[in-house]
Amino acid sequence: MIICEKQGRLRILVVDDEQKQRQILKILLNSEGYEVRTADSVETALERMAEKEPDIVITDLRMEGQDGIALLEQTKRKYPNCKVILLTGYGSIENAVEAMKKRCLVLFCQRERSRRIAGRTAQTSECIFV
Repeated sequence: MIICEKQGRLRILVVDDEQKQRQILKILLNSEGYEVRTADSVETALERMAEKEPDIVITDLRMEGQDGIALLEQTKRKYPNCKVILLTGYGSIENAVEAMKKRCLVLFCQRERSRRIAGRTAQTSECIFV
């Protein structure tokens, strides 16, 4: 388990419009000792963040309505210390460049194993395209 300097366990917000994906990550991250909340849209994610600021946001890149890049931009504007991890089934150089320019921590293609994603949540020192 990774401990946050502020108040104990790291707080993670998982954002995905697909319930199954949210649940898989929530179960995995809870089992690793993280405090996990979920949201099914950018709008819901922003409401959750206003209630309790997360240390890390893990979000899908492509969602109905606003996408993960929109959430990344809004998160960095309102919560500059919050780290953002983008997940996508549509990995491309263009996605990686755009995400890095907007200070995304990591961009994972969804074919990555869930354990690898969980292992990277604590590595917050640089932006990595995997």
